[in-house]
Amino acid sequence: MSTSRRGFLTGVLGTGAAATVLPGCAPDVDPAPVVDVTPDAETGAVTLEVSRYPDLARVGGAVTLRQPGLKPLLVVHRTEEGFSVLDATCTHKGCPLGYDGRDVVCPCHAARFDSETGAVKLRPATAALEVVASTGVTYEAGVLTIQLGDADFPPALNGTVTLPYSEFPELRDNGGSVTGVPRGYGRPIIVSREPGGTLVAVNALCTHNRCRVGLEEDHLRCPCHGATFNLDGTMRQGPVLDGNGTRGTTPPLMTLTVTETDDGDGVIVSGLR
Repeated sequence: MSTSRRGFLTGVLGTGAAATVLPGCAPDVDPAPVVDVTPDAETGAVTLEVSRYPDLARVGGAVTLRQPGLKPLLVVHRTEEGFSVLDATCTHKGCPLGYDGRDVVCPCHAARFDSETGAVKLRPATAALEVVASTGVTYEAGVLTIQLGDADFPPALNGTVTLPYSEFPELRDNGGSVTGVPRGYGRPIIVSREPGGTLVAVNALCTHNRCRVGLEEDHLRCPCHGATFNLDGTMRQGPVLDGNGTRGTTPPLMTLTVTETDDGDGVIVSGLR
């Protein structure tokens, strides 16, 4: 294992972790080099002048974008004009990912993912990587722009997002929910009106390995390791920790403050930091 690889894994996973998580058969692929970025506060976009980053400028290269308070993203240069942006941590054990010029590869346990779709190509990982939609990734005149929020979801301004009932009528009804990534925030949220009428909102990243949870009837479920949560973020059932179905515990989802607007025409979600 290379010095840079060990140093990166130790820094990300903790002292001694690199020595314990890497089996002897692990591939000789390093995690992608880290680039610190800050998304634009209003648009949620990250812009990179690609020529400034040698590890990304070449076809077959990649970097990991580290953002304050947000999960890291892996940017891979697949073809001359083609880039993909995916989660930078493996859905198996949360190890930082690398790129071998063809596949996204986990240095810890050799899992492989399709570099364009995020689909699993080789286990032990069973859940795909989340991918920033191609419509949110543009490359023009040597500048790569990555839109971290959903284009059809309201922006987060000063830590607050407003959801009018005219655009999100589901929130008028008990049991209704909406999910999306506010521009300028970069993380998914789920806003729900519980069956009893109480409004609740959560950050939709699982507290186990930061995978994105989704709505399933009256609860939330993590696709990576099967943890389930109530709509208010409290845990129902912990993640599966091994092949025998052993379940552990994990903290509740991060909750956000949600109230109706003064005119009663929508809801306001605050505390997006």
